[in-house]
Amino acid sequence: MYASILILILVQPSPQVIPGSSQTAPEDTLDASAYYTENGRAPISLKVDILSLSGSRFFLTAGLSSYVMLNETYQFHYSGYNSDPDLLQSWSDRTGTGHWMSNAGLSVGYELDIHPNWSLRAEPFIRIPVKDVGWGQVRLYSVGSFISLRYRFPS
Repeated sequence: MYASILILILVQPSPQVIPGSSQTAPEDTLDASAYYTENGRAPISLKVDILSLSGSRFFLTAGLSSYVMLNETYQFHYSGYNSDPDLLQSWSDRTGTGHWMSNAGLSVGYELDIHPNWSLRAEPFIRIPVKDVGWGQVRLYSVGSFISLRYRFPS
């Protein structure tokens, strides 16, 4: 069981043709929002305990994860062209596109034993894009923190 706090930072690398039109999205500014799900937190990951203390430990985790974009919405902002009614101001669609192994993650965490079988974890993370995602081909950076409760089965 875990909860996460997530901040997304989107960067558009190059102009894209807007679906259903011949118009190119402006390079000036692009606001994007998307509902997405991840294919697990990190389907391929490695966790290493770096320092073990009495009843607690520090660890590092690195891995790759995937995104499935469910819905995407983009707002376009044009410099000097806002009065042109022929320019699209936004685009939205239910895309459902998969972006496999699209970001690399790195986290440093602290785990505290609160019972012989239970521990509490705090794990701040950063995710860095490996590939561009979504229709807008954005580089999706994210930072946040996992707070989790861990149960270890008795041996």
